[in-house]
Amino acid sequence: MKKIFIAGSLNMDLTIKSPYMPEEGETITGSDFMTNGGGKGANQATAAAKLGGDVFMCGAVGKDGFGETLVNNLKTAGVNTDFISEEGGVSTGIAVIIVANGNNRIILDKGANFCLSESDIDKVLEQANAGDIYLTQLENPIDIIGYGIKKAKEKGLYVVLNPAPADKAIEPYLGYCN
Repeated sequence: MKKIFIAGSLNMDLTIKSPYMPEEGETITGSDFMTNGGGKGANQATAAAKLGGDVFMCGAVGKDGFGETLVNNLKTAGVNTDFISEEGGVSTGIAVIIVANGNNRIILDKGANFCLSESDIDKVLEQANAGDIYLTQLENPIDIIGYGIKKAKEKGLYVVLNPAPADKAIEPYLGYCN
């Protein structure tokens, strides 16, 4: 079976329902608050593992409770988390989501997601062989994501990019995607 390597984001989503979007300076009462693991990278890893894939996640979390929870969630889903670094001095990525009337607004603190490095990519790709799959997205530094795309392609991996959130800075690397 081919292995699946995912370089991407890990976020804790903090979601609350609101009767309407508050105005500037306004405090209103919400309901149905919940926390759940997220981040495009972690979501991709979880989905691939639940479908039976041999999944390796490469990313970064803070040394905090949210990071610990996210890593444990991935382990429970069957994802290899050996390549998720724990970064000091920065929080795990957080998404604050307000949902009103079926619409949402999201505030994202990328936190440790911006600590992903070329050496992190190199370490996880040491486990890869030609023909394996490399999946990534754009919630980490674009230059690091581009580096990973290029390295994975050079190693003979099948490279898949979810170009979200959209960022034109990825354009020089699109030729390395399958």
